[in-house]
Amino acid sequence: MTWEIDPTHSHVSFAIRVMSVRTTRGRFNTLRGRLYIDEQNPANSWVDAQVEAVSIDTHNKLRDAHLRSRDISCRPVGDRSPGLCQS
Repeated sequence: MTWEIDPTHSHVSFAIRVMSVRTTRGRFNTLRGRLYIDEQNPANSWVDAQVEAVSIDTHNKLRDAHLRSRDISCRPVGDRSPGLCQS
């Protein structure tokens, strides 16, 4: 059975430990994807989700602008992702 991820009722959040001193928390405000559950063989289940890198929100405008810039390396995540910074 396949489901579409509902962006209204879902979110992607993160927490990053910075220099063992503090934790920066944030979220991506734009999310889309699908979820497949194979009830007969759960090992065949998968999630295909994408977030838009430009939708990052750490509640710090300067940091968010830097994270949205090309100074930050864009890398694919997982087997199905084309890359976080592709439009």
